Amino acid sequence: MNCQDVINLYQIWNVYQEVVAANEENNRNRVRRWWAKPHIRHNYLQGYGGYRSVFLYFKLNDEEEFYRFTNLTIHQFNFVFEILKPFLVKRSRRPPLPAQLRFAAVLNYLAKGDSQLKNAWFTSIGESTMYAIVPEVCKIISQQLVPRYVRQPSSADFKRVAEEFEQVLHFPHCIGTIDGRHCPIRQPKHSGSAYYNYKKFFSLNMMAICDVHQRFLMFNLGGYGSFNDAFTFNNSDICEMLQDNQAIPIPELLPNSNIMAPYYLIGDGGFPNEYFQLPIESYQAKN
Repeated sequence: MNCQDVINLYQIWNVYQEVVAANEENNRNRVRRWWAKPHIRHNYLQGYGGYRSVFLYFKLNDEEEFYRFTNLTIHQFNFVFEILKPFLVKRSRRPPLPAQLRFAAVLNYLAKGDSQLKNAWFTSIGESTMYAIVPEVCKIISQQLVPRYVRQPSSADFKRVAEEFEQVLHFPHCIGTIDGRHCPIRQPKHSGSAYYNYKKFFSLNMMAICDVHQRFLMFNLGGYGSFNDAFTFNNSDICEMLQDNQAIPIPELLPNSNIMAPYYLIGDGGFPNEYFQLPIESYQAKN
């Protein structure tokens, strides 16, 4: 490259910088057609579309449809909403969205998995507003409810779970059932095939323990979708808790016998044998 080539490149770079600066200036000076679109501005007085005509109607008249809309009963919704309400209230120069609308719109999005744009149309709020409130409300739910209701079970908790398994299913010493689930995601940038699972889509791997009533006791979310259940388990907080062995009740006699047996989890054949009761077919295959 000679001197003339360098000069030409420098001139091209200067022109490019001027064009970029001009575009930025135009964007800053661009006059918006409206502060809020007409159909959205109209809703400040009319009740936000489907929020008034569907959600509030279900809440007042149809609990079955309300549950399908939010995956919560009316009592559960009101209970959780009262906890979150102080954190859901927004302050703005314009009339802010009602806190209950923000919560209901996000619950419906999480329950049904529709697009955020469709939820914005349904509630007659701005598309960008819907994109903003989903992570905001999810963060509030996580910050306020997780410390209150999601904690590492104690030895007494596991004993209670084992007693319920024995009462309901006649299965003694079981402290929970465990399995993994692939949660679909968009492929993160520069991730290659790390999140691509055997089911042919991109996912995060969630590992969870449930009691006999199908309620979460512990969960771990964040493993690559390409990892199998055994690898995800071995690198999870759940495995660390089991290895620590402080929360697991000590072995006791089985009911109506003199056989000393440990407490265990029920899992499929993909998990290590140390902490699990394997399925019957897997046990027979090994013997």
